[in-house]
Amino acid sequence: MSADDGTITVQIATLKAEGAKALKGVEGYANKLMNGDYQGAEKIGLFDAVVKKVEKRNGEGVGKLSGVITQWRLGVGDEVQKEVRKQGGKVEDAAGNAQADLGVDYASLEGVTTHDWTVSNANAKLHACI
Repeated sequence: MSADDGTITVQIATLKAEGAKALKGVEGYANKLMNGDYQGAEKIGLFDAVVKKVEKRNGEGVGKLSGVITQWRLGVGDEVQKEVRKQGGKVEDAAGNAQADLGVDYASLEGVTTHDWTVSNANAKLHACI
């Protein structure tokens, strides 16, 4: 799990660094357009093209990071489900043992009727379904 977490951390840092670099580049390009010999509509068109490229590149980075996070989350979810099943099995075993102990205790009592055994068995079946 920590290797995946490291990958996520590295990808976040990379995405952040690339974003900062792109922002600096866009600011520099905007300054160049403003101080250059470009006309109003031409400036807007050139600047718009640069912004679209940056948005596309940033979107790809975010998509990649999202995929890594999703894979990590699915892996963690699988681990949690396995642990829940494992611990649930232990609880079922303990309940089964307690039911068996109760049955032995019941058998040693005098005056236990068929009805008492029916109730005990019904309880055991009920707990097996839970």
